[in-house]
Amino acid sequence: MERAYFSIPHHETLTSHDGWNQHETNTDTFSIVRLHFLLRKSQLSGPHVGEIVSSFTATDGVSEEISKSIEVEHDVGLVHESVMQYFHEDTAITEFAAELSAKLGIFSAGSISMTEKESAKWGLRDSLTTTDKFQMTRTVKRKETFSRKWNTNGEKLRKNTTFVIAKGYRRCALDAYLINADHLTITYRKSFWGSKYTKVKTPRSEGGRPNPNVVKLGIPIRRMVFWEPLTDCLMTVPENDYKNAVSDPFDVEVTDLPDGQVPYAPIDPSPTLYELSNLAFPVKPHKKAA
Repeated sequence: MERAYFSIPHHETLTSHDGWNQHETNTDTFSIVRLHFLLRKSQLSGPHVGEIVSSFTATDGVSEEISKSIEVEHDVGLVHESVMQYFHEDTAITEFAAELSAKLGIFSAGSISMTEKESAKWGLRDSLTTTDKFQMTRTVKRKETFSRKWNTNGEKLRKNTTFVIAKGYRRCALDAYLINADHLTITYRKSFWGSKYTKVKTPRSEGGRPNPNVVKLGIPIRRMVFWEPLTDCLMTVPENDYKNAVSDPFDVEVTDLPDGQVPYAPIDPSPTLYELSNLAFPVKPHKKAA
């Protein structure tokens, strides 16, 4: 199974203080909650016959070798990239991060209850409930040239037979999980004499707790079922038996994930928010533009 990991917000946006949330009243305090997702791809079935790209006719009573050079253009949906873009733009993800940020202010130990996890799971699932809400937004065109030979046995044919050459597809699934979240608050505090600043990170990173700011979530979100073109495959079938099984190559079906355990994933986000905060915040505080 193929795996891909991504985080919201992306770590590059957190190398500047502009990527962090500034407290409304205490402008010397900044915070962030970062969500970490896993996408796991698997093959469900295939190959399936798609649209016709060429054909040839075998002659009754004649055995022959038929050669063809066929150029095929595939419109390939980049499902990983489309899902990542959808999650980055989905307001439900932003709202969940804000709610989690508020809860983490209460749960100083860096954990949330099972009830909160269940609430989060259904909220995120509901953001991907129908196919019209998720579309393949990232695509690329790929051209392949195939040189093929067919040996026909005309003695077995009762009449001239036309064969169609079609694209091949397989049915795949992309499972989305919210694995964990990490959070950090940066506060600038003046010294007693007001001449120096101290930068305080909460929660503190201590040797005994290497990940004090990581919250394990393990929330299964949704499964996206889609068509993947087999760019190295052509399928040959008699014209009378041909049936296009792939009416819309960009169709995406959004379903519940099958019951089961959330797959193992690394629990150490990298780079850490502690490392990113060193880039985003110098010794003296920034005054974030309004």
